Amino acid sequence: MCERFKLASLSDRVQFVTTNKLCQLCLNKHPNKCKFIFKCSFCKEKHNSLLHQDNPEKVIKQVALSINKCDDVLLPTIKVKLIDKNGHEFYVKALCDSGSQLSFVLSDLTDKINCNLTDEHMSISGICDDKNKINQKASFQIYSINNNSKLDISCCVVPKITCDLPQFKIDANSINMPSHIKLADPDFYKCDKISLLLGCDLFFQILLRDKLPLTAGLCLHNTLFGYVVAGKVSESSASSLCSNTVSINNDEQVIQSKNENDSLGSLEINMQNFWKCEQVSEIYKEAASDQELAESIFTESMVLEDGIFQVDLPLKQNLDQLKLGDSLSRAIQRFHNLEKRFAKDPVLFQKYKAFIEEYLSLGHAEYVGIEIYDLESGQIYFLPHHPVMNENSSTTKLRVVFDGSMFTNLGISLNDVLLNGPCVQNELFNILILFRLHKYVFVTDIQKMFRQVKLNKAHCQLQNILWRDSPQEGLKCIQLQTVTYGLKSSTFLATRCLVELAHRYKDLYPLGASILINNTYIDDANVGSNDIDSLIEMKKQLIELLKLGGFTLHKWSSNDKKVLNDIPSESKQFTEIDLCKDENQCVKTLGVSYNIHSDTLKLTSPQQV
Repeated sequence: MCERFKLASLSDRVQFVTTNKLCQLCLNKHPNKCKFIFKCSFCKEKHNSLLHQDNPEKVIKQVALSINKCDDVLLPTIKVKLIDKNGHEFYVKALCDSGSQLSFVLSDLTDKINCNLTDEHMSISGICDDKNKINQKASFQIYSINNNSKLDISCCVVPKITCDLPQFKIDANSINMPSHIKLADPDFYKCDKISLLLGCDLFFQILLRDKLPLTAGLCLHNTLFGYVVAGKVSESSASSLCSNTVSINNDEQVIQSKNENDSLGSLEINMQNFWKCEQVSEIYKEAASDQELAESIFTESMVLEDGIFQVDLPLKQNLDQLKLGDSLSRAIQRFHNLEKRFAKDPVLFQKYKAFIEEYLSLGHAEYVGIEIYDLESGQIYFLPHHPVMNENSSTTKLRVVFDGSMFTNLGISLNDVLLNGPCVQNELFNILILFRLHKYVFVTDIQKMFRQVKLNKAHCQLQNILWRDSPQEGLKCIQLQTVTYGLKSSTFLATRCLVELAHRYKDLYPLGASILINNTYIDDANVGSNDIDSLIEMKKQLIELLKLGGFTLHKWSSNDKKVLNDIPSESKQFTEIDLCKDENQCVKTLGVSYNIHSDTLKLTSPQQV
């Protein structure tokens, strides 16, 4: 279904269907009665949900149930190092197969290495009930060719695992492999003997979260042994395909095995199931090389001009090599769900609308016509968004959060192709300890810190959101122009700008630079001194230094009023009236509560429900 039809207003959609004499159910043109029997998901009447007159439209997901082009599928392999009986190193190729509950090793390999062989009697039966016996298991270690990783494994000993893989030619030069990637099998494209099969019992021990698309079907997946290459490879000259699936029947101690030489359809299903693993949503582990690459991208692309920072997104691939797939359809669906929530809570809608209008008025975003994008390029991304309420906040009770982890139709998110970057600030515990060493202190934070850092215009096409003021209007596209919370790299980019300020102007503002390096965590600065005049000078230097990068401070509080005499009342955490009314006024900072009257920190555990 045309995406522009989905984006059009309700009245425009109705008019289009009426003018073109289309069926109100299937939205196609046909002479006879419509063969479809589905109904509107809102009112259950016999019309398409996109033509429903009262409530926000619901997107109907289109599903293709046939394939008219046969592609070859590359199975993931790793090259592992082994030690033979004479102490010499040698290398073999291992196949990764999550469809197998057990791992396997060739019998001729066990004769070559030092391994612990034990008797293990099991029966294997294939899809034609062709039964075979397993009599031994071998235990040994395998080693990575890229790092110090090693793995203790236990495998069933068999005379043959599968055919040599891959079974088709691959032009490695046609694949745009990122330069910083270390492959688990540098010869993944060369047909070679499979000496090991790592089943589900082992493979998910080494599988990491990171996934990086190479083409429309080919992906890199990170493991402890390096990145594996897997997925569809189009336009190759394969003559046969092999797949192995092993499962155990515990009651009968029978292993069922499939050795399939059949259609791509079943192989596609196996590959889809292969990569369904648990997602880690917030913690991103990166190798040193990835962090070095993020730092390199920052230093090469960062610009500080007219007091404003501009940065690039630290992408794992060049922008023109991205193949993200379709994110628009799912973003539309998520926005319709948000509108349903607005319909139930008009107050929330008004606050949300005010947030969007402020975002636009500050120049942090702008409307763009969706027609300027090539939606088929795979280099456009739409961010879903949702509200987070914090009634305890004195300044921002509603925050709109953007979701960079939403998967496209290819199972890839924007966060998947972004580098996390290293931590460039002092440890949280160290900042708290430094804060408690001094007699006089102040606490402040950087206002809208992420949004003070502009994004390279070429990368803004990866930060689009959908919005409209009424369900009767057509959906509009808003392009975010600054570093955006919800993206994996945002904290690194914003905090790295602070560190850059400190390094550039440390001779001019030595006290302010020291605060940014030693006393700042994300956007919170917790600063102390035993001399009040020194603390006031530190405050002045911090304000002036941050101005050079376009940053401003607010939510000021201190355990001594003299420190904040020149701070406007609207920039303070508490007014004089607030302080007189309540001597237990606390500031939330660094995950704890700070009482400015008693000069104490308080930890509060969540209340049990």
